Amino acid sequence: MTVRARFAPSPTGDLHLGNALTAFANYLMAASKNGEFVLRIDDTDMDRSHESRIEGIERDLQWLGIHWQKRVRQSGAMTTYYREARERLAAAGRAYPCFCSPAQLESARSRARARGRPPRYPGTCRDLDAKQRAAKLAERLPYAWRLALDPGQVTFEDLVRGIVSIDPHEAVGDPILVRSDGMPTYNFASVVDDARLNVTHILRGEDHLTNTAVQVRLFQALGERVPRFGHHGLLAGPDSGPLSKREGSTTLAGLRSAGNLPDALLAYLGTLFGIDFDADQPFSIERLVRGFDPQKLPHGQVRLDPGRLRHISANMMRGRDPAELAAMLRDWAGERALELDPGYKALGAVVALCQENSADLQELYDWVRIAEPGADIGALREPKAAALLADTASGELLQALYADLEQLSGPDYDESLSRIVKALNRPAGKVFKLLRAAITGRLWGPHLSDLLALLGPEEVRSRIERELQ
Repeated sequence: MTVRARFAPSPTGDLHLGNALTAFANYLMAASKNGEFVLRIDDTDMDRSHESRIEGIERDLQWLGIHWQKRVRQSGAMTTYYREARERLAAAGRAYPCFCSPAQLESARSRARARGRPPRYPGTCRDLDAKQRAAKLAERLPYAWRLALDPGQVTFEDLVRGIVSIDPHEAVGDPILVRSDGMPTYNFASVVDDARLNVTHILRGEDHLTNTAVQVRLFQALGERVPRFGHHGLLAGPDSGPLSKREGSTTLAGLRSAGNLPDALLAYLGTLFGIDFDADQPFSIERLVRGFDPQKLPHGQVRLDPGRLRHISANMMRGRDPAELAAMLRDWAGERALELDPGYKALGAVVALCQENSADLQELYDWVRIAEPGADIGALREPKAAALLADTASGELLQALYADLEQLSGPDYDESLSRIVKALNRPAGKVFKLLRAAITGRLWGPHLSDLLALLGPEEVRSRIERELQ
């Protein structure tokens, strides 16, 4: 049997890192079994689904390196199968029309809450006899279709958390299969799709546990093989808030725009699967495939750790070939319409020097701007560097430093710096810190002598001169 796992996003919003966790888990599930990964676009909600969102989903997954063998859309040919499946369930007495109005349903929910019970459907229309049902149909009342769900536990072996038992009838009553407007609900469409696509494994968030119990009953009612399910803990923000409620900072589009490397994100997700990469271990999808075990997926909520992600990303930046990184930087800057002179011949040298001090493409781009001849360092300056330069004593020292810059020459800039420090009779650390702040707008960065060699004596003098004006 071919293992077939799927990721089924709805095109109603941007993918975030939590969605990527689910997509990557299913991708690795399929790859680890030499199976197939299916991308299914759940776009039956026509009012909220947008073509641009579908394009964004596909673009984000491809950027991450998550590639599918098959892609389908629910709004395509699948609609015929929904009708056929509903007719089969109705003929077998497992589905029935529900004529309850929204007001009646809300009233039933309110009564259930008042008694401390789950606000589930009480089965009003399930109890109608054939004559009553025919009368309502003759009145041309709008109706939905519901699944006649019998009480009792649904027990299955979860790929992540072991044996799970849930009574879906107790939780939701008889769930709607097809709305009064003819559109299938998520649970119904999902089961029909998975059966038609021969999906064998489904990994998703723990918020779907009750849905899974309903879907198991639906597979059984349709006489279809039940896939193996696994439910991982949800990825939350650093403050434990849901990622779905956040703006671009945790969406894949936002993370890409901020300069994150795709393999850094995948490596970070790998740590949530129990697979770590250290500075001496190059990243590879193959290692994640070999080491994948669904039981190692998080069993409860996990919080996004920006510090851990930054550490992984910095390691990735350091280990990248400078030429490859320069090409990535050009592409990234072009996507964001950022200024990056295509004829800038020193780009490769800047990347090679500054990638050690950059955790992402945005930081590397900032260093490229700093290194450009004639750069406006005042506009690029960090607050701590600005505060140092604003100090009166620093201004006096910088003036003295400028007067001694004729001693600055290569190729041995360390020797030049030593002569200047000796002439100034000031602590070397203080001189170097001030010089770095004046020429880069930073208090940190690559080795100072390497920076001086990159910029050259004339550019250094020009920058300090502008600072003193």
